[in-house]
Amino acid sequence: MGSVTVEDHGNKKYGLRITNSGRAKVDSNTTDTIERNLDAGKIFFVRRAALEVSDKDYHQILLYTGTSGAASGGFSSAQIYAVVTATNEGTGELEIYENTTVTTSGTQLEIFNKTRSSSETAKATAFHTPTVTISGTRICHRILPFGSGEITEGDQYKDTPIVFQANKNYLVSLKNTGGGAKDCSLALTWIEKG
Repeated sequence: MGSVTVEDHGNKKYGLRITNSGRAKVDSNTTDTIERNLDAGKIFFVRRAALEVSDKDYHQILLYTGTSGAASGGFSSAQIYAVVTATNEGTGELEIYENTTVTTSGTQLEIFNKTRSSSETAKATAFHTPTVTISGTRICHRILPFGSGEITEGDQYKDTPIVFQANKNYLVSLKNTGGGAKDCSLALTWIEKG
């Protein structure tokens, strides 16, 4: 079904291959799929930084795995193999929800094709600052325990990869628990299949 490189040891690359049954297998034969996706220009990236996020407040990105999105009821289907990166000056909580309900999507974010020579555009769409009515099913919860109070270095948590289903909407949420206003950012890098 798809693959993503998760490790590189010297000259040998290992990958995470997702089988048709949805099982993940680590092997050394998946780099050809990655190279095909690179050649086809199907690796995408979106990032949003937020300055001075209040303590106990959220920085969020809403991702629709299709061009129309849940707010309008239609999708151009794309299964997504994503890596989520969250940074926060202090402690924080990263949560990812599936089937989020919103009243407004928020402001659309620009999605970049990581293959700069390609004109391929993402089927997925991303928004910041959505108005969430129901978070949905939580599929990821991680604590970023990198200090509290005034931290001068941003620390980051990387989750390897999450397979987002086609025809769904996902909320990536970072809660600042650092004891004061903190700068933070969220980034998603993904391969689209479909």
